[in-house]
Amino acid sequence: MNSALYFETTEEGDKVCKSRISEEQEDHLLKLQRSASLCSNFSLYSQNLVAKDYTYIASGTCSHKCCFICNYHRQKSLRRKYVKWFNENQVLLQISNGKKNKVVTTDQFRLKYEQSGFIVIKDLEYDLMHLTLTVPHYADAGFNGQIFFYTRIIELFNWMRKDSPWLEMVYGGEFGVETERKESGLHIHIHALLLVRRFFGNRNELHRYILKKWNALSVNEYSRREAISSLAREKIKLSNNTLTDEDINSLNPKGATIIGLETIYTLINGAKVRATTWGSDAMIKAVMETISYHFEPHAFNKEENKINIELLAELLPHVYRKILYKKFGCLHGERSLNISAEVNEQELIQDLAEAAAIQVDEETGEIISERIFQIVNPAYVFHDKGNDNKIVFSQKAKKTAKILDVENTTAAVRKLGEMIQGFHKPKHDN
Repeated sequence: MNSALYFETTEEGDKVCKSRISEEQEDHLLKLQRSASLCSNFSLYSQNLVAKDYTYIASGTCSHKCCFICNYHRQKSLRRKYVKWFNENQVLLQISNGKKNKVVTTDQFRLKYEQSGFIVIKDLEYDLMHLTLTVPHYADAGFNGQIFFYTRIIELFNWMRKDSPWLEMVYGGEFGVETERKESGLHIHIHALLLVRRFFGNRNELHRYILKKWNALSVNEYSRREAISSLAREKIKLSNNTLTDEDINSLNPKGATIIGLETIYTLINGAKVRATTWGSDAMIKAVMETISYHFEPHAFNKEENKINIELLAELLPHVYRKILYKKFGCLHGERSLNISAEVNEQELIQDLAEAAAIQVDEETGEIISERIFQIVNPAYVFHDKGNDNKIVFSQKAKKTAKILDVENTTAAVRKLGEMIQGFHKPKHDN
């Protein structure tokens, strides 16, 4: 990890440790350190008394938005939810009560609208698209004088989604705000998954609308670009072959002139394959590649494989209590797609059933075998890479493990929850 500390030499020749971070930044770092250090300390395992092997079941997490452990759990949980959701929602529903028309999911119609006099008019097919939005920004002035423009970029995105062209083409979706450090300063941008009305040429038509609208919304008064160069014009044309010179002439040089919009696909043997087969591995992979941006560790440098502590300290106060992920349109209020890192009994049973090495009673959801359940700190647990990552308890794990007086998985999970609630968890709002 990059060091946030450095040494200065005094006139007397002594070296004094200094910090590059403020007291506020240090306070947020300490909160994260405490949360992450306690995260998953209570982890539940079962042991087969015949085979003597161990199975990981669940952990109590800290729920800090910057905790890499929690983000892993959120990503795993959300993947399962989207697999199930897309299998059950291959079409959306257009409904009406004679006065209002709405586009909703099957669950929303059943739980909210069916009893209110709405009827289904027709099924609606849709395409999935990945949208990336950036704004012109600079190291010294950020975006219109704001270095940390999280709130502003979300406001602009919200405004764009209220326009008629958007509402006519986009049924709904979800988005997250991500951050990278570049030479031009903090690169704060949006990744979104869109459910787009299916019609011929929908990608190009939606791209044209978003490009022109986002360009107007994202004007940076600090920009020194007075005209769009010929090279930039060519890049814009390559992004959408239906754009005309008149379209490009209408763009403001001080606003964003490139957006990313693509129908999601996956790579098979190096070729792009449109992922439109519902429930297929290709479709789910493509969806998760889009959503996975929301779970990237903050300030993690993939090339150097380490966390930039100074950047993390810089970001934490500005993402504090900010909602950086949200569903909108027909996905707003879709509870089955909510992000949570908390232990959920039904989800755990499904996880266990998917594990090939575990037999689960289909009626009761219980593990079939004589097992004991133990809570242990996973810091004392290892994985044998040479033996299919088999779980191995160290001697300290065996000595410190708490064996639960329970008979089944559900009771063990409930006991884990009780222990977590009884333990003093770090208080933080993130």
